[in-house]
Amino acid sequence: MKKRMVIHGEAIFLETAMGSEQFNSMEKVKGQYVGNKLIVAESETTGNHHVLDAKDTDIREKLEKLYISNTEDLLISCVLEKRHDTTVLPVPQSGHVWVRTIAKEYDHVTEVKRNVAD
Repeated sequence: MKKRMVIHGEAIFLETAMGSEQFNSMEKVKGQYVGNKLIVAESETTGNHHVLDAKDTDIREKLEKLYISNTEDLLISCVLEKRHDTTVLPVPQSGHVWVRTIAKEYDHVTEVKRNVAD
């Protein structure tokens, strides 16, 4: 099976094999919401967060990563919808979940690796 990846701004979603026991051992996400949409990548300056229309989706969290087990396609968008296209996060393959990470950048002045900021 081919692994899939979905990118929306600095939010990167990687399809990863994971058993239900491992998935269920993680804490359910508390997260921050804009309306009923989960913020999956914060906007540090403009307030234009990347958000997931999560509905009743089972989402877990561990070490700053989100683990998403969706049974229907979900929409990823921005608070200011004209800034990025809306993207579909499809249902993962059987035995897989989506893992959301944040793109990294290196600051050559401070010599620090950090999350990409907008």
